[in-house]
Amino acid sequence: MAFPTDGPTWASDDGAAIDVPSSAEIARGFDCGLVTPGRFNYIIQALQAAVAALSAGNFVSQLRSIATTEGIKGGGTLENDLTLSLAINDLQAETSIANDDLIAIYDASAGAHRSMTRSDFVQGLGGDTGGGLIIGADNIGTGTGEFFSGVDGGNLEFRTLEAGSGLNVVIAGDNVVVSFADMGSALTFA
Repeated sequence: MAFPTDGPTWASDDGAAIDVPSSAEIARGFDCGLVTPGRFNYIIQALQAAVAALSAGNFVSQLRSIATTEGIKGGGTLENDLTLSLAINDLQAETSIANDDLIAIYDASAGAHRSMTRSDFVQGLGGDTGGGLIIGADNIGTGTGEFFSGVDGGNLEFRTLEAGSGLNVVIAGDNVVVSFADMGSALTFA
């Protein structure tokens, strides 16, 4: 039997009227026992209206599925609840980095996920005005000489050795090699 999806709902029993219960009867509930044709028609009409309101043709089959791609995991059929999540380790590594590449972020002040360009992200990392602060540095060589001077705001400061007056400075891999002919004058940093 097809239910109407628009227009008034109906029920009948040899022309019997639909007997709508009073508010007090609805609050009390129906008594057990014989049901008049009019009251029976009211119940059928209410059930038919509820079924028609479901729009059963719009339900999705549990055999349908959600497929995932590009680092999203948790897909499957609709037989059970699904939880989708980002599988960041499954994403393909970017090998051609560009400033207009997008990075996913969570904007805590807006309480929402947003995207940001690589250029804007990097801008936010360095310096006092950029939002970040560099607080130190490491000597990458194996020697005992320290050429790092200090941090000024968000900038690392370095000192350099100047060659000359018997002083020879050579970079060998990660090391700076300094040699000199004699100690005719004091060594100075420039």
